[in-house]
Amino acid sequence: MANSSAQKAHPPSPLSRAIRIFVSSTFRDMQGEREELIKRIFPELHKLCERRAVTWGEVDLRWGVPDEQKAEGKVLPVCLDEIKRCRPYFLGLLGERYGWIPAEVPQELIELEPWLKDYPDHSITELEILHGVLNNPEMADHAFFYFRDPAYIDSVPRGEQGDFREIPSREEMERLGRDRAERRAEERKAKLNSLKDRIRTSGLPVRENYSNPRQLGELVLKDLIKIIDALYPEEAKPDPLDQQATEHEAFARSRAVVELRPGEVSGVYIGRPDYFSRLDDHARTDSPPLVILARRIRMRQVGPRRKLGAEVSLRSS
Repeated sequence: MANSSAQKAHPPSPLSRAIRIFVSSTFRDMQGEREELIKRIFPELHKLCERRAVTWGEVDLRWGVPDEQKAEGKVLPVCLDEIKRCRPYFLGLLGERYGWIPAEVPQELIELEPWLKDYPDHSITELEILHGVLNNPEMADHAFFYFRDPAYIDSVPRGEQGDFREIPSREEMERLGRDRAERRAEERKAKLNSLKDRIRTSGLPVRENYSNPRQLGELVLKDLIKIIDALYPEEAKPDPLDQQATEHEAFARSRAVVELRPGEVSGVYIGRPDYFSRLDDHARTDSPPLVILARRIRMRQVGPRRKLGAEVSLRSS
């Protein structure tokens, strides 16, 4: 089943020439897929967007993230916040694992996201999908799901196949005993099947039974090129002055801190205390006027991430 999401694409505003996509997947079994997307597919899409004067960005919080961050309870709040920032762009990858289930959801997060109280004992991956798409159907114009062929597991070395199936872990067996641990694994399988069925019946674009990470990459590339062509056709590329205004506006929005509701803010502000100190010191003196120069905004590569930044210098005239 593959609906034409590109045909439903809402026309972007003149100051929103940006695509920032969230990638949701389980952890241990999707490393090959994430590597294919990060190293091969997303760079191609970035180049296409650059030619169309569109800012491209991807968010895969499992790329290079150590397992111990999960134990610190940080991953779920970060995931939900990043999904909001990426809406309506969302990719969901599912194989034969349901994914990691947090022991509990912090109460302060439930207060911010009350719907979470209705989903105890659900995996981080399912909560991402619920928050990103299924609980927000109006956000689904640019969401895609990809289900891996279960037969792919047969191509994985036998000693690694346990990472690709929902089976009891050694820690579970020791803690709960074999029978109870196996029941838990069966419960996770049932939840995964239920999640897949709900996605299938949602009307969202679903690509079933991709055979390997390479084929997944080709499917994602094809789907997202359609979105880019629909929203930002070649003939609609803005002139350089309009594009510069767009870049400045995007940079300002990325640094804006907005209070969504009491106790919840969105956005990141990165201060420069040394600049403020120099400005304060200058204001206390009778020195000549101060000139603030900002060089053009540009994208820069930091590891697998691209960051938007600007260079600023302070000079006395």
